[in-house]
Amino acid sequence: MTDRLILGVDAGGSKTVAAAYCKDGTKLAQVTGGAGNVTVDTQAGCRALSDTVRALLAHPALQGRTTTLPYLCVGCAGVEASGLAPMVTAALLRSLSGQVGKIDVISDASLALYAAHGNADGILIISGTGSIGYRRDGDTLLRCGGWGHLLGDEGSGYDIVIRAFRAVTEAADAGLAAPQPLQDALLDAMGVDASQWVSHLYRSTKAQIAALFPAVAACAAQGDPLSRRLLTQAGEQLGALVSALLARQPSPTALPVACSGGILTKNSIVRAAFARAIRDLPITTIFDVDEPTRGAPARYFAISAQPSHHHTP
Repeated sequence: MTDRLILGVDAGGSKTVAAAYCKDGTKLAQVTGGAGNVTVDTQAGCRALSDTVRALLAHPALQGRTTTLPYLCVGCAGVEASGLAPMVTAALLRSLSGQVGKIDVISDASLALYAAHGNADGILIISGTGSIGYRRDGDTLLRCGGWGHLLGDEGSGYDIVIRAFRAVTEAADAGLAAPQPLQDALLDAMGVDASQWVSHLYRSTKAQIAALFPAVAACAAQGDPLSRRLLTQAGEQLGALVSALLARQPSPTALPVACSGGILTKNSIVRAAFARAIRDLPITTIFDVDEPTRGAPARYFAISAQPSHHHTP
C-alpha cells in the first residue's frame, strides 16, 4: 500500500510521544519514549527524539507500507525561546538520514495549537511540566509565557511544587511550624526526611520536581487549604495568559480556547480557577487537546498552502 506518512512528535519534559498518520488524519501507530526536552540537555533530548522516531518507524502497523520518506513534525519544548530549532533539526537530519524526509521542528505549544485549531484563529494554554500560551491570529502567531522555569512557567507543575516548597521555607524563616500535611506529602514523594530535602531538591531536574505535583494535588483533594490555594493560584495565572494574549491584539470575534497538559486538563481545582478567570473575556468555548501529535497533519497542510508564516515572539 502506498501512502505518504506524516509523523508527529510531542516532546515534553517528562516523555516523548510519537504517532504516525495518513494524510487524511487517520492514526496508524503510536509509541512513547523518554524525555525530549532539548533545552535541559540538548544531546540527551535529541537522542530521545531519534530513538522514539525509530521505534515508531519499526512499529508493526507501519511495516509493509511503500511510501515516500515521511514528513516529520517535532513539537519540542523550549526550542523557540532558546533558538535551538536549527540545531535540533540538524541533529535529527544526521541521526535519521534516509528514514525521514522533511523535518519540521517547532515548539510543543505550536504543535498542540495546530492540533487544537488547525490553521484557524484561536488560543491554546498549556500547563504540564512548564506552561505557555499561544494565539493564532491569521498569519500571526502570538506567544505569552513559555520562558522556562528560571524566568516564568507560572501555573505549571514545576511552579506549583516550587511554591509549595517555598511555603515550607517561609514558615521556617518566620519561626512557624511547617505547613502540614503538605510538607509530609512532599517528603514522602521525594523519599527523604526533613534534613535532606533541600539538598535533594537542588540535585533534582525540572522534570523530577514537576513530578512531585501529585503530592500537592492529593493534599488539595483532601481539603488542605494551602494546597488548594496553590492550585487556585495556578489556574488564575494560566487565565492571565489568556487575558494577555487577547490584550495584545483586538479580535473582531470571540475566540475558542484550547487547553493542553495534565495540570490544566486533569486537575479540577486548577481548571475551575482557570475557567473563572476567563469567563468574562471574549471567548467562545473551552476544550481540551488530548493528542498534540494530531497537529502534525494540520501543520503539513498549512505550510503546504501557506509556506510563509510570520511569528511574533
